[in-house]
Amino acid sequence: MSEFSFVAEEPQVDYSNESQVPDGEYRVQITETMYSENNKKKENPAQTGAGEWLMVAFEIISNGNQRGETVKNYFNVVHTNDKVVDIAKRDLSRLCNAVGMAEFKEHDELLQKQLLIKTKINGDFVNIQKYSPVPNDESEPVVSSSNDTEEPPF
Repeated sequence: MSEFSFVAEEPQVDYSNESQVPDGEYRVQITETMYSENNKKKENPAQTGAGEWLMVAFEIISNGNQRGETVKNYFNVVHTNDKVVDIAKRDLSRLCNAVGMAEFKEHDELLQKQLLIKTKINGDFVNIQKYSPVPNDESEPVVSSSNDTEEPPF
């Protein structure tokens, strides 16, 4: 018999969408990368859907309410479905082009790179629709978002 028990309380506030980044374009910096097998491959490498992914975390550095929030994208670079791999390679190529890299040998080479991303909410997920280089003449991070209600600094 277990000596631990737990009784869940009713939640006071619904936090499900609280930290979701709204649709918009943001200046970001890559702060984390990780390469791993997906759960299906860990369970059984031969099953449909088994593969490996590269996770890239983007911290929003634009001025605005979302500054400091993180958006993550998972690139399924190895998968049993070739179309999934093609999409991952296409999107990862777009990311690399946006940060001025033709290739990388280690995923950590992406760290600290800055770029612009365009996000779109899809259910519970924030999808990155577009990767763009930071314009050369842009000295201060800026944000354009339909949810940005921060007061001007003057």
